[in-house]
Formats: sequence, C-alpha cells, structure tokens
Amino acid sequence: MKRIPFIIAAALLVTGVGLTATEDLLSRAERRLRLGKTEEALADFTRAESEGRAPLFARLGIQESLLRLGRGEEARERFAALRDAAPGDPTRRALLARLLPPEQAREALEGLSSPGWFALLVRARVLRALGDETAAEAFRAARSACPSDPRALGLVAKVEEDAGETAKARTLLEAARKLAPERIDLPVRLANLLRREGKPEEALALLGEARKLDPDDPEVPYREALVHLDRHDLDAAVRALNTVLSLRRDDVDALAALGEAWLRKGETEKAREILHRAIALAPKRIDLRHTLAFSLAVDHENDEALAAYREIASLDPLDPECHTGLGWIYLQKGMVARAEKEFRRAADLDPMNAAALFFIGYSLDERGDWKQA
Repeated sequence: MKRIPFIIAAALLVTGVGLTATEDLLSRAERRLRLGKTEEALADFTRAESEGRAPLFARLGIQESLLRLGRGEEARERFAALRDAAPGDPTRRALLARLLPPEQAREALEGLSSPGWFALLVRARVLRALGDETAAEAFRAARSACPSDPRALGLVAKVEEDAGETAKARTLLEAARKLAPERIDLPVRLANLLRREGKPEEALALLGEARKLDPDDPEVPYREALVHLDRHDLDAAVRALNTVLSLRRDDVDALAALGEAWLRKGETEKAREILHRAIALAPKRIDLRHTLAFSLAVDHENDEALAAYREIASLDPLDPECHTGLGWIYLQKGMVARAEKEFRRAADLDPMNAAALFFIGYSLDERGDWKQA
C-alpha cells in the first residue's frame, strides 16, 4: 500500500542554513498531507515555493499533493513549464522526469551537464525501471554525490527499498535517525522494513517511540495495524485502524485493511460496509473489489458475487484472479462448462495459478475425463 511519499519525508536538501521559518511551514505541510488535508498541504507547499527557500522540497510536495488530488495532468503541465523556464537546470528536468513514463523520463534526462545528486538519483531510478544494466553504476554515482544529510539518506534509502534491498535501506535509515532523532518519518519507515523482515516486536517497539514524537500522527497506528494483521491479532488491528480513521476519515488504505480485518473475523456485513465506503472513494482500486467479491462468495451470495467479479472484469479483463473467482461462482451455480472456461482463461493468464489448475482438474474429474484431468 503506497503511503506518505518518500521524497517529501526525505528531500529538504537544497538549502542548508537559515530555514527556520520555511522549515516550519514545510513541516506543517508535510503533517497536513499525512492527515489527508491535501488541499491545505498544497497551499503550504505553494507558499514555500513562492518564498524561494528549500525549493526542491516544496516542489516535491506540490507534485505529491496534485497527484493525490487526481490532478496528474496539471502536475505535468506545471513542471513542464518550470523546466521550460530554465531548460538547463538539471533539478527542474528531474522533477518533470518523475512524472513521466520511464522511456520519456530517460529522454528528458539525456544530455545533462553537471547534474546534481537529485538528477542523478532520478536517472538511476529510471534506468532501474527500464532494466538497464547501467542502473547500478548510475545509482552509485548518485549515492556518492549525495550530501551527508538525514533527508538525503532517507531518499536514498527509499530507492534501495524499492529495489528490494531492505537491509541496505534499514542501514541508511538508522544512520539518518541518529542525525535527526526528532523526525517521525524515520522510525515509522524503519518499523515498516522490520515488519517486512518478519520482526514484529521490533517494529512495534519503534512505532511506540514514533508515537512519543507525535501522538496524533495517523501513520503510526496504521503501521501498527499492519503488524497486528500479520500476527492475526485482529481485535488490535481493528482498534488501530479505527484510530487512523478518526484522524484521516477517508484513508482508503486504512479502510481496505479494516475491511480485511472484519472479513477475517467473520464479520462479512461489516467488511462489506467498509469496502463499499472505500470503493466509493477509489472506484478503480481492483483490490477493494476483489475483497468485496470474496466476502459475497463466502456468504454464498452467488448472484451478487458474480456481479462483483463481472465489474472487476470490465475494469481489468486480464486479471487472472477475477477469472478464477468467476469460475468458482459458476461452479457453485452448477454451470460447470462456464466455470471451466473461466478457469482456463485464468490459467492462460497465469500458468502458475494453482487454484485455476486445481478447478480445471476438478471439472474434468466431475465429467469423468480422468485422462485429461
């Protein structure tokens, strides 16, 4: 689940001293973004940019705010105009490249003279996304050019995390935390890495430390809830997620996790109530619709489940899990031929789909075709 942008939490790097007033403004903007007050955060980031101090951080905040508000095209136009005003500025070109598909981003970054560390890092990420064999070398160049700053370390750590290098990311975040123990994003991110490494107790301990920095930050109970879900402590997960939603009412990720928690507790009606609310906020989130369809199937609401899976198929006809779900519902309704067709479609899309392969064998066995089964 994608959370608070790494770049915002890590990027106050361009200016070094005399930032007290602007840094307070940016800190407020960052907190507002975490609370889901995106319009207010955008206003603060825009004001910070107009003051001309910490421009990289302010502009990254503007980017993320616009993307969260569904205004991606506006963001691209805004940063294209910023680049055109100073086409030789490597940071401006890198800011625009972050909003482009990888191939276009690579073109946007070509021919840079004396690129700064940020442009080098964006270029490394683009090359990595394209599977370019020079990505590792590009990343080393970015790392060597990066200043020794807690926010810089946090930014580099996120690139390592995205590449699956969780141990390296953790080392960088621990170093950043020693330099800036007051930053709440660092223990939260460290806790998430520890959770992914299967260390729930350590993760919860770090989140407890983060809470002392800001008792009202919704990211802390959200991350705690994920740990509780991993440990099957569903009551604790529900409590934590309700805390998140009291602070950030329309948090779709928290609603998704709460729907999952209620479903795992066997409270399917409560799960569906939450999931409908989440889908209304994010109608294109396929994962929400899958959980809703599954909850209907669990309750043998076959007609409603069938309609839910068909909606998923209309949004993504190449989703193998959707075709598996359709096959299961058709099987429950006694429509064996239709079920087998859907299972075969699922297996074609994902040859390792064990459920689809099992049910293909099951349907063949049902009609006595043991040789093919």
